[in-house]
Amino acid sequence: MRNRVKVMFFVFTLCLCASLCAGRDAQAKIKRGKWKDNISWSYDTNKKELVLTGNGKIQEAVSRDDKYPDFPKWELFAHKVKSVRIEGKITHTSPFLAGAGGFTNMTRLKLSDTLKVIESHSFWDARKIISVKLPVGLRKIKASAFEGTGLRQVTIPSKVKKIGNQSFSSCYNLKTAIVKEGVEVVGMGAFWDCNKLTKVVLPNSITKLMGVSFCTTALEKVIIPKNVEEIGNAAFAQASVEEATLKKVTIKSKKVKKWGKDIFADAHKELVIYVPKCKKAEYEKALRSKGLPTYVKVVGKKSLE
Repeated sequence: MRNRVKVMFFVFTLCLCASLCAGRDAQAKIKRGKWKDNISWSYDTNKKELVLTGNGKIQEAVSRDDKYPDFPKWELFAHKVKSVRIEGKITHTSPFLAGAGGFTNMTRLKLSDTLKVIESHSFWDARKIISVKLPVGLRKIKASAFEGTGLRQVTIPSKVKKIGNQSFSSCYNLKTAIVKEGVEVVGMGAFWDCNKLTKVVLPNSITKLMGVSFCTTALEKVIIPKNVEEIGNAAFAQASVEEATLKKVTIKSKKVKKWGKDIFADAHKELVIYVPKCKKAEYEKALRSKGLPTYVKVVGKKSLE
């Protein structure tokens, strides 16, 4: 009798577990849809994964209100999404890909190798994502594309000619930015307010560092490459002298003709700027006239390797 009761209890437990699993599976749904004529999407409510596939551009929504409800319906789930995969032959994301709210819970992002353009605000405010691999064929990263995300490191591919304005600004966990040879312009505020950024590698292909591009970062040293022609307003400015971290700047370029105002505003008391010896008088005069603090030393050197 005792064994029979045990068997019955075991069978009952199995049935209960099966019932619970079935109920859970029934609740998990794959929501699907089309956007315009070229994009298909699916959202797994269990995995919280959004998959976009198709070809060409993901078109931007015309409107997102009830009167003109022409918007991609995945935006309704954007705040729940944990994983995003862009597949197929998609070449462009759309501005505000997640709608006005952003992918605030996204932790994983996989981009198609065919992707050429990341449009403005595509992944902005994705605070929980810590890494992303940008496709080697990527050509444009537009304004605020990754603004306010949780990225810790980023590598900019060589075919991206310009890092868009504020494209990585306010990424408060970003520590390392590696820019590949081929990139020419660091846009206005591209890494502004990345207050944990301690390492940046800039290639010789860089010609312009636009205004506030590295303002209020945690850089302690930086090398400005040999082909730079322009350094914009407050490019390396600090929030205050007390919070300033930058102590060594090496300007290898002999081609700088355009200097912005207050490039090194509120600089660290120990900041030293090394410049080509043949350009020492010219560069120091330009920097002082644009607001370089008197306590910052400018030193000319023959070799800046």
